[in-house]
Amino acid sequence: MTILTLSRTPNRDAVVLMAGLAAVMVSLLVGVSVSRPDLARAAVAVPVAFLLIGTAVTSARAGLYGLVAWLAVLGLVRRLLIPVGSSGSLGDPLLLVGPMVLFVLFLIAVERGAMQNLTSLSKAVLWLTIALAVSALNPLQGGLSVGLGGALLVVVPMLAFWVGRSLLDERTVGVLVYLLGVLALLAAIYGLVQTFYGFPSWDQRWITESGYTALKVGKTVRAFGTSSSASEYAALLAVGILSWWAIARRMSRLPVAVAAIAVIATALWFGSVRGAVVLTLAAMWLTFAASRGMSIGRALLVGLALLAVLPAVVKALSSSETEQTATSSLVAHQVEGLSEPFGHSSTLSGHFGEIVKGIDQAFTNPVGHGVGAITIAASKFEGTSAGTEADPGNAPVAAGFIGLILYLLVAVYGVRCSYRLAQARRTMPALAALGIVVVTFLHWLNGGEYAIIPLPWLFLGWVDAVSSRSSPAETTAPAQRTPPAISAGLR
Repeated sequence: MTILTLSRTPNRDAVVLMAGLAAVMVSLLVGVSVSRPDLARAAVAVPVAFLLIGTAVTSARAGLYGLVAWLAVLGLVRRLLIPVGSSGSLGDPLLLVGPMVLFVLFLIAVERGAMQNLTSLSKAVLWLTIALAVSALNPLQGGLSVGLGGALLVVVPMLAFWVGRSLLDERTVGVLVYLLGVLALLAAIYGLVQTFYGFPSWDQRWITESGYTALKVGKTVRAFGTSSSASEYAALLAVGILSWWAIARRMSRLPVAVAAIAVIATALWFGSVRGAVVLTLAAMWLTFAASRGMSIGRALLVGLALLAVLPAVVKALSSSETEQTATSSLVAHQVEGLSEPFGHSSTLSGHFGEIVKGIDQAFTNPVGHGVGAITIAASKFEGTSAGTEADPGNAPVAAGFIGLILYLLVAVYGVRCSYRLAQARRTMPALAALGIVVVTFLHWLNGGEYAIIPLPWLFLGWVDAVSSRSSPAETTAPAQRTPPAISAGLR
């Protein structure tokens, strides 16, 4: 009845047609961009958006896979295009591709009943989305352009929750996990090349022109792979490790998974982002605990105990004398922060202070500053920048007291539901969903990590859908074996 109904069954001929039309559009736009370099990015953004949206309309799941892959290489594509065109005064058109495709997938998901049979988690996500969307109108952030930019970076990715709730099934989640594992592995290899062999010319140009000081550890520039920042790169590697960690449950995949984890973990270590390392270890433990049927309360207590001894373990394993190499400062930065989390070289206390400051604003400014204030839109459009680098502080800064309460509800419901599903089913998709939700924790509202922010919402939506359809026994009692249908879907 509507064009969205075409998404119910894949149409390969339509996809081929879309690809052909996209190629024609590329040719035309490239011709225009020769005389107008400022249109070069649009010459890439328009056909990519056209192709992905066309794919999503004909096959929603294929469109979703394409979107995840596009976001993973977005940073690299933007750097490759630096010599041929600027972003323009209104921003980079390449950044609009992801939100456009995701919005189309959201419409398809709603048509398929994504907002039916709402649970406590889905209601909390809905109200948090509304609160953040309304906060885009808050004048305290510096203007409507700041608010709309913030909504584009934070609110639109949250729509992935409803996509996951309607369009994902066990098999689709399994494919996504493999895809994320491969994308992270490729990013890790690229990042290791940057670390040990130097940056290609397009990356070096971006380092020079961006003035992005967070890239440097001492005098050494840390890798950023195919991502838009070092933090997004580290988060993608962490997601990849948890993906392969879940895949390793199948003995036939174990050798490949172990090799992939070794490569990605090496890249993560030399990425020198300590928070990502800690979250990765925490997520690996919780998925292991869930796979063994351990209760969430006991798993959290044991996990806290393990984190408490982590500094001593790192200190014991690290060498007191480090050979001076090009990467020694990266290793030293990692070791110092992990072995002495409250030492003078650690930034933990500073991060914690920012979060506390943000939570305090829930009471001093109950309406918040607006969603744009916690994103790069504030600096782009000369607004008020008040981000706290983590969700517990960003939520109240953006949407005030109600934002803090709704975020806490989403966090508690989301982690609890994810753990219970993984504990009950113990399948690769369920364990991977839990791992990705946990490893991205505290960064669900981080609009600057373009490839990462939709992922926890996507998997939370699937977890919520499965939990709402299952009986209490199915989501609280450990499964004895994987159902044949699920096993077949993962092959």
